[in-house]
Amino acid sequence: PRFLKVVAIQDAGAEVAGYLATYLLPFVTVGDPSSADLAGYGLFGLVSGLIFVRTSMLQVNPTLYVLRYRVYKIECEPINPPAGAPPPRVEGYLITRGKPPALGSQPALRTLRDTVMVPA
Repeated sequence: PRFLKVVAIQDAGAEVAGYLATYLLPFVTVGDPSSADLAGYGLFGLVSGLIFVRTSMLQVNPTLYVLRYRVYKIECEPINPPAGAPPPRVEGYLITRGKPPALGSQPALRTLRDTVMVPA
């Protein structure tokens, strides 16, 4: 794990809502789906899941919210930056079941992907 100072944080739930409206709304408007429709929904779910796991879209996966996780956009900087240079900022997403870290706090974070972090 690495310790970073939180300089900005905001809820990223709107990105999930946008995903649901864009991609899932056409599927839920079918009044009486046939077995072929249901098979298509299953295939769509499988492909969507693979895309989420293998791309940087992991953080907008609605399944995380079903499993009671929350996703936050987070911006951090090193606790002890090198002298004479502006501290390099780390921007990404934090996936957690707990409360979001407060501004100025120094939580221990572990990186899952380039831009996705979890509490250590």
